[in-house]
Amino acid sequence: MSSDRTNEIHQWGRSLFERQQQPVTWAAHVLEAASLSLGRTPEIEAALEMAADRTQWGRGRELFDRVRRSSLSSEDRLTEQLVFRLAELVGKLAHNAAGPYPHFDHHAG
Repeated sequence: MSSDRTNEIHQWGRSLFERQQQPVTWAAHVLEAASLSLGRTPEIEAALEMAADRTQWGRGRELFDRVRRSSLSSEDRLTEQLVFRLAELVGKLAHNAAGPYPHFDHHAG
C-alpha cells in the first residue's frame, strides 16, 4: 500500500474517532467486533469488561500494560496482534478519560 493511501486511511480513522461522543465505549465496540472472528483472550475480555464499567476506567494503564506484555510475548498472527493493539487503545482511552496522571498522548485514539 502506498504511503499516500496509508495516510488517507489514517486520516479517515482519526476523523471517525474524533467524532465519537463516547470514545471508550466506541473503541470497545470496535474491539468486540474485531475479536469475534479471532476469539477472545483473557486480555481482550478484560478490556471489554473494563470499558463497560466507567468506574473501572482508572485501571486503563494497568490494562494497557497487561495487554502489551501479552502481545510482546505472543507469536500469533498479525491479525491477532492488531486486536491486541485495539485492546491497548481501549486501555489508553479509558485511562485518559478517568483522569489519573500521567496521561497517554492526547492522540492515543
